[in-house]
Amino acid sequence: NTKGVQVVTSEASKDEEEVGEIEEFSNNDFASDPEMMKDFLSNTDDLMETLDETILELEQNPEDKETIESIFRAAHTLKGAAGMFGFKGIERVMHRMENLFDQVRKGTLIPNADTIDVVFQGIDVLRTLLDAVKDGAPSGTKTAPIVKALTMAAKGEKPIIEESDSAPAPSVEADAPD
Repeated sequence: NTKGVQVVTSEASKDEEEVGEIEEFSNNDFASDPEMMKDFLSNTDDLMETLDETILELEQNPEDKETIESIFRAAHTLKGAAGMFGFKGIERVMHRMENLFDQVRKGTLIPNADTIDVVFQGIDVLRTLLDAVKDGAPSGTKTAPIVKALTMAAKGEKPIIEESDSAPAPSVEADAPD
C-alpha cells in the first residue's frame, strides 16, 4: 500500500523547506468534458505502460540513452496532461520524476537500485492517483513523501522510505455477533 509512504530525510535535506500536501484535483473545464476525459485516461494508460516497460529496461541498462529519453518524454507528457486537467497530485509527482530523469539524461545522475526503487514507489502512487481520477473522487493519497523521495534521488541522495500511518487506513468492518 503506497498511501502511507514516509521518507526519513538525510542530514542534507533537513535544512530544506518542508514539502506540504496539496489537493489532488482542482475544478477544470477539461476534466468535466467526458470525451476529453476518455482521451486523457486512454493516453495515461499508454504512458503508464511505457513507464513500466522502460523503467524495467533501465534497471537492466541504467545508461541506455534511448530508454532514458523515453522515460523522460512519458513523464513530461503525463505531467503536462495532468496539469491541463487540474490533477495536481499527478502533476506534482510527475514533475519530480521528470526532474529526476532530466538529471539522468544530462548525465549528472546514474540511476542505481535505490533510484529505481523510488521511481517504482512513485509509479505506485501514480496508479493510486490515476485510479482516483477514474473513480471521479480524490483518494486521499499523500504525495509529499514521494515528492521528497524523488527530490532526494534527483540530488543523488539515498532516501529511506518507510510505511507510515499518515494516510487514511482502509475501513474494516467488524463481524456482527451471531
